[in-house]
This record gives sequence, C-alpha cells and structure tokens, in this order.
Amino acid sequence: MTNADASDERGTAQGQDLEMLQRNVLDLEGKADAATRIYDRTAWIRYAAIFVPIPFLVVLFRLQLLAWHYYVVGALFLVVAVAIYVMDLVAAAKRDEAIEAVQRAQEEYEAARISQRTAVRTPRHEPPQTTLSE
Repeated sequence: MTNADASDERGTAQGQDLEMLQRNVLDLEGKADAATRIYDRTAWIRYAAIFVPIPFLVVLFRLQLLAWHYYVVGALFLVVAVAIYVMDLVAAAKRDEAIEAVQRAQEEYEAARISQRTAVRTPRHEPPQTTLSE
C-alpha cells in the first residue's frame, strides 16, 4: 500500500465522517424544530387553562360564594398556576436541550470540516532526500 492509497482511504473516511455529522446535524435540527413547535403550540393552552376558567367561575358564581369560598378559590388558583408553571419549565427545558444538542452537533461538524480542510492543505511530510555534496 502506498502513501497515496493510505491518504485516499483517510480522505474517504473523513468524508464519510463529515457526511455522518452533517446528517446528524440535520436530524437534530428537525427534532429541535419539532420540540419548538410543540412548545409554542401547547404553551398558550396551558396558560389559558389557568387564567380563564377559575376567574370565570368566580365571576359566574360571585353572588353565591361565601367569604371563605374566595380563599379556597384563591388557593386553588395559586396551586394550579404553580403546577402549570412547573409544566412549562419542563417543556421549555426539553426544547432548550434539543436546541443545545443542535448547536453542539453543528460545532462538531464545523470542527471536523475545518480539520479536514487543514489536513488537505498541509503538505505531506516526506523524508528528506539526502544528497552528496562535494
């Protein structure tokens, strides 16, 4: 096997690695887009579920509620609001994790691409040829 054959095999392997990294980036971008769409689609539903029904029920039944009912409804409102907020934090963390995975994959791809470029540009080090000088 000659040096040219070995360098061709390394170039082919690096090319396959770059293609694999690029496919990984594209796959992760699709997952991050899906996670972002799911978060955006469900965030307003979560908040509407807390900020519409409970105040609506208070307004609807204000004439039938006793004083202590307002405390119960207020506590219920706070508990549900905290639960919705925690659910939103979890969903946002999943979305952010997917976006960070895309960024890391893009950085790996760029680093591999730059290293391949520098490997192609650097001349091969051949052993120095000795000459007899007189």
